[in-house]
Amino acid sequence: MDDKERLEEIEKDIFINRKSDMTKLLHGDALWLIQQANRVEKLEKENAVISIQLRTAEIKSIEYKQALEFYANRTEWIEGDIYLDAGEKARQSLRGDSHDSV
Repeated sequence: MDDKERLEEIEKDIFINRKSDMTKLLHGDALWLIQQANRVEKLEKENAVISIQLRTAEIKSIEYKQALEFYANRTEWIEGDIYLDAGEKARQSLRGDSHDSV
């Protein structure tokens, strides 16, 4: 029996067969439910960390895109801004401190 089926069985036992009498919940089922709750808590923490990592990667991607757009823009080349910049926007983007300067 998989986790979903086991949970459905427990729900059926509690809410249909036993008319919400929690005192008759089997010890093994109670332990399993506690394990599942702990598992959910652990996965939620992992998800929060991954969400932060994803947001950081998204910001970095935007910074790289802005730097590439600067160097790809023909106007920057014609007006000489790229020569004055001397690669500073790219270096800032790679360092991660280009939020306001790109």
